[in-house]
Amino acid sequence: MSSPASLDPTRFVGLVNQRPTALYQLSNDRGMSVAVTNLGAKVLQIIVPDRHGEPGDVALGYDNLASVLAGSPSMGAFIGRYAGRIAQARFSLDGVEHQLPANAGAHCMHGGPGGSRHQVFSAEQADERTLHLHHRFTPDNDGFPGTLDLHLTYRVGDDNTLVIEQEAIAVDGTSVASFAPHGYFNLEGPGHTTIDQHVLSVNADWVLAADADNVITGERDSLEGHALDLRTPRLLGSAGIDNSPLVIDHAYVVAGQSGGKRLCATVSAANSG
Repeated sequence: MSSPASLDPTRFVGLVNQRPTALYQLSNDRGMSVAVTNLGAKVLQIIVPDRHGEPGDVALGYDNLASVLAGSPSMGAFIGRYAGRIAQARFSLDGVEHQLPANAGAHCMHGGPGGSRHQVFSAEQADERTLHLHHRFTPDNDGFPGTLDLHLTYRVGDDNTLVIEQEAIAVDGTSVASFAPHGYFNLEGPGHTTIDQHVLSVNADWVLAADADNVITGERDSLEGHALDLRTPRLLGSAGIDNSPLVIDHAYVVAGQSGGKRLCATVSAANSG
């Protein structure tokens, strides 16, 4: 990897929905740095040494505010208040049916047009390694029931890890929440145009079934003999068990007991590690 330049914070200064945007840079003393904008709590750059000690940017992102606004709204974003698709943009909670704004055909995806990926978070950088972010979801803004406070902490660790801590608090009644960081990665760096040589494993025995619109049906499929079985590490560029291309856009059921930390997945690249 060639040594990348850090993003320029001045190129992220602006107003979105009458709220100020900014870029925050986190780093440790072992060569890792992370750039985060408070627009969508998006991770735009992760510079980290590879197995040879060479620094490279392994995150896909944008280098200015205009590109963030014009580009994929999910790239690098923190998704909420509900990640994934809600069928027909409606659901029932405590016996009350709620109709949501549809933004993926007839469905509501990633919290709809009022989802967190489109919102400017309040932000406070506690130190060179730590960033605190906050967003308040309201029914008037996103159509979901109840006011919900989302608190995030992004922290660069001593072991060159990026830790994302999340806490959601229902302010005035029952609500729903399903969050997900939505980073895009290329561990070989920006000079490589594919991730075919990345090796992925997923610690899951089941995958959730989805319909033709990729809406979860509520059923789950065993991964035994399944084309999406990634319990044994596989090249992303390899063919599936049925010799079809390996295409992954699915929800896996992580193995193990809930309530503690669980290893969900690992990915590595042939050259960088």
